[in-house]
Amino acid sequence: MSNSTISFSIDRESSKSKKSSMVGKISEKIPDLVSQMVVTEILSLVGEYDWNEPLNVSKTIAKIMSIDLTSDEEQKAVASDMVRTICVPSKNDKKTPFWICQSIVRIDQKYRYIDYNGSKYNKLDIIFESDYFKSQMDKVASYAGCNWNIRTNNPNVPQENRLYQKTRTGSSKFGSGPESESWLAKCTSHLHTDEDVDGINIKSFLMIEFRRKE
Repeated sequence: MSNSTISFSIDRESSKSKKSSMVGKISEKIPDLVSQMVVTEILSLVGEYDWNEPLNVSKTIAKIMSIDLTSDEEQKAVASDMVRTICVPSKNDKKTPFWICQSIVRIDQKYRYIDYNGSKYNKLDIIFESDYFKSQMDKVASYAGCNWNIRTNNPNVPQENRLYQKTRTGSSKFGSGPESESWLAKCTSHLHTDEDVDGINIKSFLMIEFRRKE
């Protein structure tokens, strides 16, 4: 028997309404342990580091600003190129660049569900609806001094949550010819398998980004 909690709610409507709508609704609470699995997966590769280890948060931010954490000397922040990160000059703080650290996971049919105690849980439901997931992301963002955001290519999500093939100025630095690797392809190369001979549809990706507060 599943450890998850099942709750029932019945909407009492007129007989006319019942003909065109479902009377009973069944919802299954997502166990925190399942939500934690998704948290762990997302944090396992933010930029080039595993953010499940808190010390790697500062290492990531330091690396994209070319800061040596072992040095006591005053250093100037210089943007460094790291996959799944963005680092550009800040309009409000000339000394510290504006940075974004990103993690990308697959959400297509083969990778979308988590099996736990005889039940299947959709990662999208966890990411968009689990209070536990949101609280864990809030903790990471608070520790890193940033905000976090979700991006997918689903046309039903708000503009600020859309994931695009090219999401930053300067992606052309990877080349401009047909053989050049796109920014998103570069960021998702670790998710490709031998079965993906025709590539992976952009709708199969979901990004969590951590953006420095300004």
